[in-house]
Amino acid sequence: MAFTKHYIDNVNKTGLHPKIGVLEALAAPTCKTCNNLADSVTTLVSSKQHYSAEVEIIRSAHRVTGEPGMVIEVLVDQPEISVLNQNGSTSRSVPSTINSGLVFFLDWTKAGWRVHEIKIDNSQAS
Repeated sequence: MAFTKHYIDNVNKTGLHPKIGVLEALAAPTCKTCNNLADSVTTLVSSKQHYSAEVEIIRSAHRVTGEPGMVIEVLVDQPEISVLNQNGSTSRSVPSTINSGLVFFLDWTKAGWRVHEIKIDNSQAS
């Protein structure tokens, strides 16, 4: 679970202080959700923008049993945030989502844990 929290911490850090390459180093190249998150950081960097706050606040995390490998489900709140330009002005806002489920499928590699896939489960979200 520690690696999953580490990944989410880095998603939050790269939204507040965008830096290319951070998220890519923590995920398999085939992880589509991971690639989308990394692409968002690239867009922030190229547009000289950043988020006003952390995008994912962890509510709880637990290992999913009955699945092969290491699978972690994390419930997060995604507060409403603003995308700020370099002058601090809001260019757009992202609405909040409460109690969103993220299911992380992790692989152990020579370099350590990597996110193989993230599935989004919004069945409990509001």
